[in-house]
Parts: sequence; C-alpha cells; structure tokens
Amino acid sequence: MKYNIFLMLSILFFVSPTSSQEKVYETKNVFLKPNSKKNESFALPDQKNGDLMLIMSGKNSVKGVLLDNSFNEKNNIDAEPLPSKYKNFIGYNVKDDIYSILFTNDKKSKYGALRFNNKKGTFLERKLDFKLKKELYVESIVYNNNTYLLTITKRTSDLNIYKFDSNFVPEKHTVSLKEVEFAKIPGSSIISTAFSLMTRNADSYGNTVQNLSKIESHNPNIIEKTAKKVKLYQRNNIIIFSFDDNPEKTDLFYIDLDTFTISRHKAYDKVSKERKKYKKHNSYLFDDKLFQIASSNEIMSFRILDLKTDRTLKEFIVKKMDSITFKNSAIIQEKKGKKSFGIEIGKTKDSLGIKIDKIREYEKTSKFLKNISVANLGIAVYNVDGLYNVVLGGTKEYITDKGLIIAAVLTGGALLASGDGLYTIPNRADPTYTHFNSTLGNYYSYNAVQNATKSTYINCLFDQNLKHVDGQVPLNTFDRIKDFEKTLDKPRAVNIFNYKNKIYYNYLDKDNGQFQLFKFE
Repeated sequence: MKYNIFLMLSILFFVSPTSSQEKVYETKNVFLKPNSKKNESFALPDQKNGDLMLIMSGKNSVKGVLLDNSFNEKNNIDAEPLPSKYKNFIGYNVKDDIYSILFTNDKKSKYGALRFNNKKGTFLERKLDFKLKKELYVESIVYNNNTYLLTITKRTSDLNIYKFDSNFVPEKHTVSLKEVEFAKIPGSSIISTAFSLMTRNADSYGNTVQNLSKIESHNPNIIEKTAKKVKLYQRNNIIIFSFDDNPEKTDLFYIDLDTFTISRHKAYDKVSKERKKYKKHNSYLFDDKLFQIASSNEIMSFRILDLKTDRTLKEFIVKKMDSITFKNSAIIQEKKGKKSFGIEIGKTKDSLGIKIDKIREYEKTSKFLKNISVANLGIAVYNVDGLYNVVLGGTKEYITDKGLIIAAVLTGGALLASGDGLYTIPNRADPTYTHFNSTLGNYYSYNAVQNATKSTYINCLFDQNLKHVDGQVPLNTFDRIKDFEKTLDKPRAVNIFNYKNKIYYNYLDKDNGQFQLFKFE
C-alpha cells in the first residue's frame, strides 16, 4: 500500500528528479567488481559530532570512508570481507573515531563485532561471548552512539535492555511491563502478557517477536506495517511501546534509556468500549498526539488526542450510509504481490520487479467499512509540506495458492526475514540484512510488498490545527526518491538512511564505478 496513487499523481504532480535532490559526495574505485550483485553499503552516523562513516562491502573487499559533517573525507580504511556467518547487522557504537558494528546470525544465537579504527587505520573482527537465555529478540536501538538490544523474557512481561559499551560488553537492565496484562476473555484466568502480545501466542517457535513494528515517524509508514498491535517508537533517549490488543485501552510505556526506568505509563481509553459496536481498534503516535481508529462494517470512528493534556482535539464518526467528508482520495483497494490470488497478475512493474495486480476505486462508504472490518485495521500519519497526511484503512494477506487468510501483516522490506526490520536489499545475491536502519526497510515496503496483500484505505489531509484541507496529497520524500531511482540503470549497493533529519540515498553506478551520495529535501 502506498500513500499516493502513482498513476494519478505522476501526471498531476510530477517532480523532476533534479529539483528534489542534491549530490553531496562521490568517489570511485571503492569496489573491486562494480558490477557484482553482492556489493552493499551501510551508513553509520556519529550522533555526537555529526561525522558519517560509509562502509562499502564487496565479495572480496571492504572499504570504510569517514566523512565530516560537510562530507569532506577525513579517513579511509581497507579491510577484509565481512564474515558471511553474521548476516544481521543490528547496531553500532562510536567512540573516539572508532566505529564498531554489531552483527548476529539468523538464529540470534551468535554475535560478533567488526571494528574500524580511524586513528590507526586498522580493522578488527571479534566474536562476542553473548547469548540470550529464555528470551526472544525484540529490537535494537542506536542512541548516543551506543547499541541497545531489547529482548522479552518468555511467558512474562519482563523487558530486558542490554546496553553495549565501546567494547561490546553488555550491561543488562530489566523493566516490567506488567501493567499491560489483561484477561483474554473477561473473567478468565488466562492472562495476556507482554510476551504473548508480541508473539501472538503462548510461546514462539522463532527467535524474534512477530507482532511488533518499529516505527520511525520521519519516514512514511504503510498500513501493512502500522496495522501491528504492538509498536515501538524512539524519541532521543526515550523509547515508547504502544499496545493495542486490549479492547478497552491503549497502553503507552515511556522508557528512559539513560535511567532504564519507565518514566511514564499511560492508558488511554479506546474510541469505544462497546465490543458489539466496534470490532477492530488501533492507534498511531505522532507529534505528541495519539491518532486512534475503531471500526466495524457499520461504523468507523477516528479520534485525535493531545498526549500533553489528554484532551480530545478532533473526532469523526462515519456510518455506512454517510459520505466521508474529510478524505482527499477515493476509497482505494490495492492488491499486490507476486502471482497473488492464484492468477497471473498485471504486466505493470515497479523498479523492483514487484507486479501490481490491480487498483480499484470506490465511492461507497459501506464498501470501505465492509473491507476494513475483515482486515487488520491500521492508521498511519506523516508530515508532508506542513500538513498531516493521515491514512486510514485495513490490510490482509494472501498466501499464494492457499487462498485468503487474515494473518499478521507484512511489516516491511522487499523481503521479510523474521520480525520487523530484516530486509533483503534488492540486486544482491547474498545480502546482509540491516536491522537498525528502518528508513531503508520503510522505503522498500512503501514501494513493494513481497507477499500478496489486499489493502483498502483513504488519504486525508489536515493542517497543524487539524482542520481538513482540500486538494491532492503532495508527493513525499519516498515518492521523489522513487522518481529519481527510475532514472538509474540498475543501481548497485543502494542504501537509504536518515542523517541530520534528512533522507540520503547512495548507490554505485555499475558502468563507471562511481559511488554517489544524494540528499533529498
């Protein structure tokens, strides 16, 4: 699902690639084999002094280039190839111009570190004596140049936070999310714990939680991702967990990474506690506001709360015979995926080769409510051109040749490995997954979904006072990057990342061996 209807907006709002991006850095000869699909790149911003470390990894070589905050080269290091046994890049530490990358294997059973010492111009690989015990991997966070690894103890509500120092020695802290627990059925002794809410069952056969999405609000996020009932947000030193499985309330836990304590826990009533009236609920946190949605096939309610005052700022109630007066698009139903729904699909392809089955438009509110009432309900919010672009809808997933299931929705990337955020980078035969970089995963999930999904949604625009604004939805940064990418000839080593609150795109031109970095406004 995309925020904009490209077939319409490419005509009405086409933006020339040259007007939306600026080249800030380029270099040559960073890969021994520029045409290799195994070439890949990473970006490691120094969150304290603004330096930027670019890692260019090929099959037989690795180069690290250190740039200052004006994109001037400070140093470069030639190193050995990255170890293939560690495919998951989950975080990094920076101290005194020493950049250390934390890796793990697919099973999360082994961990290793790769260190680039820009003072000595050296490179070091080491294994870590670190293992998870009766825990599942939840997420990783990079804050203040340190990696924080989050886990959940099995069958409990204990969240563990491992802070890794510059030598990747972990320091463990545990906080309790017990206040999120509730009876699965009113009056029942069977309790839903934070663990069961993250895994959607009493236990998990995998190594990573499946019912959680890591949200980066400066990126567009799709309904397929925001329909998850457990979400993780980061605001500098504060991480926020939101839980929406409880039919009566949304729980927000604010955890301070400096003190490893819950600085605030707040439970907000759902739009309605009438279970017969509203079948589905969900929420989205943006700009100190809680955007809530509840729906059935008869009615939908959309509400915005001020988290500073707990005051309702805006509320809309729509019944199936009503017109949706605050929408800025038709009701869109989008089916997409490879050979989805058991048939050969349309011939239109995007730049990643993911085929789109069909896009339909509806006008009847009853059709909209009917579709989202049997799907995973979601809401997403993004700031574009000073306006709130709010997307309301639902999504469900198809398994090819097995018919329709309503399942956990796809949460990002051109290929989902496990949990949220493990993304296969296109054009790579043996890719390294980047777990900490949600910007990259958000971009590819925004433009392509590997599994077959059917999403129904509307776009809405509101000004900063939450007054509805008429007009077409403007193009966002990902739309502009997509337009730019269409002008490239099979770019290699693509990376998209956030740096100093801007989105950057780098790639390797396989024909001339030029590695280029662009800033997008």
